[in-house]
Amino acid sequence: MMTALVAVLSLSALDAPGQSSRPAPCAEVTRRFALALDPGHDPERPGALSARNRPEVEFNDRLVAAIARQLGGERLIDVQLTRRPGESLALEARAARIASLRPDLVLSIHHDSVQPQLLRPWTTAGQAARHCDDHVGYSLFVPRAAPGAADALHAAQAIGRALLATGYRFTRYHALPIAGEGRAWVDAEAGVYDGDYLFLLRTSRAPIVLLEAGFIINRESEQRLADPVVVEALARAIAAGVCRHAAQREAGSGRP
Repeated sequence: MMTALVAVLSLSALDAPGQSSRPAPCAEVTRRFALALDPGHDPERPGALSARNRPEVEFNDRLVAAIARQLGGERLIDVQLTRRPGESLALEARAARIASLRPDLVLSIHHDSVQPQLLRPWTTAGQAARHCDDHVGYSLFVPRAAPGAADALHAAQAIGRALLATGYRFTRYHALPIAGEGRAWVDAEAGVYDGDYLFLLRTSRAPIVLLEAGFIINRESEQRLADPVVVEALARAIAAGVCRHAAQREAGSGRP
């Protein structure tokens, strides 16, 4: 298990000297592409707790900021945030804000946990906490019945393949036949699941992808996902996937 975990999370090895600030390769994008970056949860609804009792929203905000930095130098990629850091926004208000932005793609960023029955107690820094070290990797969710479903799938496949190209791997956890999971695959080669059960995905009229960037309930994974070097490597791969989707959407191509 430890060998597999190290292999899955060894993203810092991808950061050769001089690469950490390199922008995403969007050279093939020739028309403006509007990306709405959605940091999941907020201070009032902070999401899952990590293995060390850190709120998910902190991880989400950190990764969103890194993705925005990666794409910040791209003249034709227009990045807008659906929520400012520290702002609280209920789901309905978040959906309304997304609609007002009229984006070409919404990318909602989250970090993963597991169902309560899989959690185990432990003590960290003198405090009681819970963890599950059995699962690692990213997962992507897309709507199947919403108006932008085809574009959303294309974007998710592009992001998934960009992550896979870095050596990162997706999780099969959400397909497990356990209470609260058993999600259907949309693309089992790129780590894409059916997300119609999620409010934002089933109600958005814009193409929308939800990314679970990794398991913060896994003790080692949590530490990696808080490492600035790993966060930048993840952000660079995600940004590259967005650029690939934007370029291929423009060209009218199909599967990335």
